[in-house]
Amino acid sequence: MKDKTSLSKILPVLFGFFVMGFCDVVGITSAHVKEDLLGA
Repeated sequence: MKDKTSLSKILPVLFGFFVMGFCDVVGITSAHVKEDLLGA
């Protein structure tokens, strides 16, 4: 049970990092696409 509680405490933190990384990638990609569309 002790391992399960520690995992339940760590999982939201890892999920938060995953979401922030995903948003970062989407933001960079959209910025590049916008730059390409405005440049073309």
